[in-house]
Amino acid sequence: MKKILLILLVAITSSFTLSAQTIQLSEGSIRFISDKKGFSAENTTFESKVNLQEKTISFSVPITGFIFKKQKMQDHFNNKGVMDAKQFPQATFNGKIITDKNLSDNGTYNVKVAGKIKIKDIEKDYEAEGSIKITTEGIAIKSEFVIIREDFNIKGFYASMTDDIIKIYLVAVYK
Repeated sequence: MKKILLILLVAITSSFTLSAQTIQLSEGSIRFISDKKGFSAENTTFESKVNLQEKTISFSVPITGFIFKKQKMQDHFNNKGVMDAKQFPQATFNGKIITDKNLSDNGTYNVKVAGKIKIKDIEKDYEAEGSIKITTEGIAIKSEFVIIREDFNIKGFYASMTDDIIKIYLVAVYK
């Protein structure tokens, strides 16, 4: 009987510890797209952590990690005047997951995140909507959101750029 109680106690403790952990990103993708000119870039080199018990999430995104189809566009993106990747090598987000759902149960949840986004040394309050899928294998997060490039002093990629809004697509898997 003592063995069964000990095994049950260890199982409950292990389950609790897993849900209380801060989990590192296993794989992910952040893409942005310009609707008017049809160019896009993808970054798979970012770091992220999520803690479902504390309902916290963070991202650190290296600017030079965005890969374009054309090298010339990538070079221009990283140069001074657009993203200035040498002076501002990272974009970050630190925030809270806003939901009244218990995120320790398997399922898919529509959530909102609220926190601070920092791009080019400009930090702003930011909110975005997305979904969290929790399974025994891990956690998957998806979100589509926009940033207004002028809010972060992001100049045009080309002289006649009129896209004020940059669409961002995020997928992150944690295991």
